[in-house]
Amino acid sequence: MKKYSKEIQVGILTVVVIVMFIIGMNYLKGTSFFQTRIYLSAKYKKIEGLMVGGKVLYNGYQMGQVRSIYIDPQSKDIVVTFDIAHLFDIPKNSIAMIHSTDFLGTKGIQLLLGNGEPCVSGDTLRDSIEVGMVDKAMTEIEPVKVKLESTLTEVNLLAKSIRNVIEDSTHYRIQTMLANFQKTTHHLAQVSQKLPQIFIKLDTIATNTTTITSALAQEKENIQKIVRNAMLLSDSLAAGAGDIKQLMQSAQKTLSELQTIVRTINNGEGTIGKLLKGDELHQSIVKTTESLNALLIEFKEHPKRFVHFSLFGKKDKPQNNLKK
Repeated sequence: MKKYSKEIQVGILTVVVIVMFIIGMNYLKGTSFFQTRIYLSAKYKKIEGLMVGGKVLYNGYQMGQVRSIYIDPQSKDIVVTFDIAHLFDIPKNSIAMIHSTDFLGTKGIQLLLGNGEPCVSGDTLRDSIEVGMVDKAMTEIEPVKVKLESTLTEVNLLAKSIRNVIEDSTHYRIQTMLANFQKTTHHLAQVSQKLPQIFIKLDTIATNTTTITSALAQEKENIQKIVRNAMLLSDSLAAGAGDIKQLMQSAQKTLSELQTIVRTINNGEGTIGKLLKGDELHQSIVKTTESLNALLIEFKEHPKRFVHFSLFGKKDKPQNNLKK
């Protein structure tokens, strides 16, 4: 039996492992070497993020995958080449539509079968792009977006106007607050300077209060005596209320009699009234005054008529022509 060297055995094992690895990877990707496969292509204006290795599905079943993506230099179209398992005939008018295979937006190709002649490997299918939910939402949101942008512009203008007004008002208020704060600080400084004097006065007041309290405590007995005497006086006044009432009545009666006497005098009644109200007394006083004046004049002019004095006892003769 012929034996192979270790190097050949290692090489054969390596090739087998590589082949098994390739078969396994393709199997995991949905490709089987034991199935007949055909290669198709499609041209797109845009592929919306489709990448090499993307799935080729028919009603959700994976039949193949994308093999290559390149740009046609002449038409500037994007050419996508993919292979599929030849499980059944694919009509030539079928559509290779790019769509999202999951919610994350992974792109793949969905086969939409037609009803024409079956295609062969190398044919080009018609292209199509499915509008996804996100694209639909963006399409529907676009008008709202325009309106929202316009509204936001107006809101920004309004907010700017309000901010200007608020800034002006706030600036004025801040200045007012600062001025008031400065005044308050000045007053607090003045008050803090006067605090020592206030504390001294408070100490003096406290000392005086203590002194007054001590004096009141010492004079407690005298105060009690004063209160007792006041109570006795009050009782005495209450007991002598009848006498006081009689005294008030007597005083009132006396005042009434005095009013009657004054009224009689004012009316010229009685002796005193006639003296005060009548003119006889006035006339008598005037006449008496005139007689006295005449007598004084006569006395000054002829004093000898009124005074008789002689060393020898001689008497003057009486005068008969005395003036009245």
